[in-house]
Amino acid sequence: MKINKYTMSEAISKSPKYPGVYVWYCNLCIGNADIKSDENLYGILDSYTSKFGKQPMFIEASLNFDLSWEGKIHAIDKKTNLWSDGFEEKDIKDGSSIIRSVIYDLIINSQKENHVFFQPLYIGKSEAGLRSRLKQHVFEFRRLKESIDLEDNFQYIGEDNFAQRIAKLGFSEEELVVYTIDIGCPKSLNINSEQIKKIISIVELYLNRWSTPLLGRR
Repeated sequence: MKINKYTMSEAISKSPKYPGVYVWYCNLCIGNADIKSDENLYGILDSYTSKFGKQPMFIEASLNFDLSWEGKIHAIDKKTNLWSDGFEEKDIKDGSSIIRSVIYDLIINSQKENHVFFQPLYIGKSEAGLRSRLKQHVFEFRRLKESIDLEDNFQYIGEDNFAQRIAKLGFSEEELVVYTIDIGCPKSLNINSEQIKKIISIVELYLNRWSTPLLGRR
């Protein structure tokens, strides 16, 4: 079994047709122009970081006399500047360009090998075939992004599925990559469809529990 990596465009045409599990990540798209000044670099880092805020939590509460409450609560957004928190002015007034270059190299290289330093966005499964499932994600995401761009429908997008959540948080197609691992041809393994469903489901459950994806299924 081999892990494969795809962009959104590649996922709909090159990803495996066999059952398996998949995980979405967000690339930090950053170039040489972004490290020409402290403001450029920490601006793009803070913008990227803002997408990884705490997600809303759905709660239910009850009291005596059959009183009950339910609803969604949001985390308190405490504005912080990770850049200024990490550096004092004396730290960067000399050799600032070198500091930016080293930070850039560390971050870019940290996402080259399977994003091991990054939090997953979403881990999912497909018993029928990975390509068909990924197509659903990609086409729904593209439809939502087009709707946002053309009609300013941002406030009307729900949060019921992965495509809705990444669209609402402002992720772009260029930022998103997906990794897959499949079981290969089921016929060659001599297992039936019900066994495949149970295998894929239990693996996905464990992977989600171990990694706690940012936008995991609710």
